[in-house]
Amino acid sequence: MPGGFGDAEMSIKNSTYYVDKNTNLIKKEINNIEIRTESMGTSVTMSMKMEMNFKDYDKTVVEELPEEAKNAKSMEEMLKDLQNVQNNTLKPKEVAIE
Repeated sequence: MPGGFGDAEMSIKNSTYYVDKNTNLIKKEINNIEIRTESMGTSVTMSMKMEMNFKDYDKTVVEELPEEAKNAKSMEEMLKDLQNVQNNTLKPKEVAIE
């Protein structure tokens, strides 16, 4: 399966693209994604929908990381937490996924 996060596997189930008829540039993309992990005979599957909007092509963009995101867990860390919950080494209330 394409795309890996530690012991988890990620796959894009389908994608939809919206193209501007005047510029032929993509203005929106929607992906349905599945992430699957398995540990000790138990598997967890997470599905998510990711929507991206595109605009202001060829314009300068300044990106700044929001203060609250500076200490955020990575996707790999969150998946490891899920695996630890499966292995009973971490209680679900100790896992904060927002």
